[in-house]
Amino acid sequence: MNLKRNLGKIVLASTLGLGLVGCSNPEYHFDGMLGEDKVKFYEIGFLKGDDYLEVIKPDGRKIVYEVINDLFTNHIISVEITSQGVTKRYEVGRKDTKEIVEVAQKQFDEYLKKILETKKQEGLKNLK
Repeated sequence: MNLKRNLGKIVLASTLGLGLVGCSNPEYHFDGMLGEDKVKFYEIGFLKGDDYLEVIKPDGRKIVYEVINDLFTNHIISVEITSQGVTKRYEVGRKDTKEIVEVAQKQFDEYLKKILETKKQEGLKNLK
């Protein structure tokens, strides 16, 4: 009986572990400069599955993209823009923010491409 119970615990832990892997995007974890932009990609709450991309522009504007990932894609759920001490939040599903979120999604996707390329180039350079 103990063997069955222990086997059940192992299977449950393995299944839970595999499920949690999908909530993470470690290939995008980044904290550095992309051009003139200070960029940081991070997760808050490993179990939650939300990722954040924070961009600080040379003029001091701060843009935070909040994203939910589902193993295959990363979808913006909101974007916060702070300029001159004023923060405005734009969310998916609102008619008045639809175009803003669409543009933010394209920007976010471009940042992810730049992060991967930067990490690749850094790794190749370090191999020389």
